Amino acid sequence: MLLLGRDTDVPVARMRFAEADLAVLGQPFFVMDRLHGRVPGDRPPYTETGFVMEMTPEQRGAMWRNGIEAMTKVAKVDWRRVGFEYLDKPHLGRLGGEQRRNYFRKFLTWAADGRPQPVCDPAWAWLEANWPDNDDVLELCWGDARPGNQMYDDDGNVLGVFDWEMVSIGDAESDLGWWLFLQLFHTVGSGHPLPEGVPDHDATVAIWSELMGREPRHVDFYIRLAGFHFSLVMLRISAMMRLLEPESWAPQYETHNPVMLLTKQLIGID
Repeated sequence: MLLLGRDTDVPVARMRFAEADLAVLGQPFFVMDRLHGRVPGDRPPYTETGFVMEMTPEQRGAMWRNGIEAMTKVAKVDWRRVGFEYLDKPHLGRLGGEQRRNYFRKFLTWAADGRPQPVCDPAWAWLEANWPDNDDVLELCWGDARPGNQMYDDDGNVLGVFDWEMVSIGDAESDLGWWLFLQLFHTVGSGHPLPEGVPDHDATVAIWSELMGREPRHVDFYIRLAGFHFSLVMLRISAMMRLLEPESWAPQYETHNPVMLLTKQLIGID
């Protein structure tokens, strides 16, 4: 966030300082300026209630476009010049597709914890068999690209981009895929129609293409990768619930949750 705020036009909160001394709060932390705006909700989703649903269709369309524009600003960062070489993880292989595949392979092994996974295992097999050959594209990828990780002002302009824990170097189409999967999750996966004025899949891809200056080549793959990735997150959430809230945890939650049901549908898993 410090590098982005100092050297790019990506909207982020101003970073003040980081503190590594555990004696202060018990954990490392950083301090940034407070931003004042509105963030689309996840629970309940912004497609159901909240300020997004109170907007006019025209305002929603403008907000959506502004959000995609902020996402493409990330992809356009000259990451080598700005100082993001540290995102290269050579222990996972060559920068690009090989690194990303090995990352997810290790993530699956860790999340599965030695148990067969009826959704994630066949999903990973499909992804490995269909992984695109796109090492010619190495861009800064936000990783958690969605409206719920952006703050907007009353006119729908993006004030800040949040949640950089999954930042990486690769094909920025992965951010577009994550954005589109989360759009599906908050509509089809949550039982809500796409709000009037919000661009649908094709219109969103067209906006991204216009702003990036190139057509996406593998967006359908990256939507499915996003579903698999989110499914791995759900495995870990289920494990934490089993550990911390055993009285409310249900075994079927591990594989029968909205994320995995949508992923099964997208990849064609029985």
